[in-house]
Amino acid sequence: LHDVLADGDARALRGTLSRELADAGVATDQAEAMVLAASEVAVNAERHGAGLRTLRVGGGDGTFVCEVSDAGGGLDDPLAGYLPPGAPTSAGGGLWVARQLTRRLDLVASPGGGLTVRLWT
Repeated sequence: LHDVLADGDARALRGTLSRELADAGVATDQAEAMVLAASEVAVNAERHGAGLRTLRVGGGDGTFVCEVSDAGGGLDDPLAGYLPPGAPTSAGGGLWVARQLTRRLDLVASPGGGLTVRLWT
């Protein structure tokens, strides 16, 4: 993986990620889904995670990975993103939407604090 956006601007994420997906040869429908999923995660980073810290991407052998990291305190909900929006214990729909749009979504505690959301095509 390589850094494509550091101390990021969530608005810049869409264009940057779109270019990286095109350069990696990701199919248009998968690329559009990844951009939307990553945008949802970036909005969460801005709202709940003290801001977007980094965007890292990489690919090979038909797989593309996007990592969105924030500077917040992480998550304490083990069901984050598994319950649809509007469920009694769900806070919002960003992670749920991202899970629906990607093949896999991992939540990883970032070294030095924060949360990294890893999205896979």
